[in-house]
Amino acid sequence: MDRLTFRRILWTLHRGHLRHGVLMWACMAVAIAVLGLVASVAVTVLRLRHVGTELAAARAGALHGTPVEVAVADGREPLPLPSAARRFEITQRILEELQDKSFAPEQIRFKFEHVAEAGVTRQVAVFTVRTRWDEVARLLGRLQAADRSAYIARLRVARESVGDAMVDADIQLAVALLDDNAAVQVAP
Repeated sequence: MDRLTFRRILWTLHRGHLRHGVLMWACMAVAIAVLGLVASVAVTVLRLRHVGTELAAARAGALHGTPVEVAVADGREPLPLPSAARRFEITQRILEELQDKSFAPEQIRFKFEHVAEAGVTRQVAVFTVRTRWDEVARLLGRLQAADRSAYIARLRVARESVGDAMVDADIQLAVALLDDNAAVQVAP
């Protein structure tokens, strides 16, 4: 078998041009384009397979309650959730925020939900506040600023009549807490 040389390739291309003319060049261009597309599709399939395995691993981690880092501030260490031992301190700050602007609700109910697999306890405070419509957003901002782990789990705002300036805001404020010792119950 003869070696493949530059002259042999050039002779084959010239012969094809002499026999078939422009049609040969068009067919070669189409063949090169098809090969390029096949290579592109193959690379994309490999990337999608890799992304699919990462997604499956993330979903499995989420289903098994793998703790997730909450936030990263300025590229430094991740900000962890506060420990369950700080729940009374956080609750006190939330109650102080409610007392400051005369938002004091008549009744507050607390409940604790312990997720042992994730090592997290969720403390939920449920209360109703009667205030002006424009004060609700300020109140929510102040409650969430009490601690970085506090968030609004549920909010319902209603008023008795259309022209009434006062509204009733049913608020569920939740705080996510890391368990210090997973074997110990944290709910009082």
